[in-house]
Amino acid sequence: MKLAEAQRRARSNLYRYKENSELLEHYETVGDMIREHGSRVEQQYGNKPGEVSRRYVEAVPSWFLALDNAEWVYSELLDAVSTVSHLLKYLQERELKLFELYARKYRDKIPLPDLRRRFDRKLKMLDQDLIFMLIDWHTWPIDQDGGEEYAQWRRKRGY
Repeated sequence: MKLAEAQRRARSNLYRYKENSELLEHYETVGDMIREHGSRVEQQYGNKPGEVSRRYVEAVPSWFLALDNAEWVYSELLDAVSTVSHLLKYLQERELKLFELYARKYRDKIPLPDLRRRFDRKLKMLDQDLIFMLIDWHTWPIDQDGGEEYAQWRRKRGY
């Protein structure tokens, strides 16, 4: 995986942590979510020949066809939520500056000028530490080509 792609995924996981957590809590499986969505979208009623009442038009619903990808989607969502959750617990106990950055930037979405006022020149470095730490916790393989910055960060941190 390219470093830029890993950084985008990490930022997305941090920004969408609350939303993803609620999604996991609401549905026991992604299959349930797909079925619920499909049942709202796919139900079509029509007149059957010779009958006055309207009935459900039988067809293979799209949610049934989408179940092939449900396990993969569920595992990706579970991995994202559990990894961010464990990282946040670790940060809250041992890296308070990084946790504060997460809380202000990704959770509360404080504007950039306010973040700069709070963290001053360390903002970029702290943000990079947070993103690289999440990439490391996910154990995403980063390509050597273009991943020198991440490799250097790992060496500096003693990994």
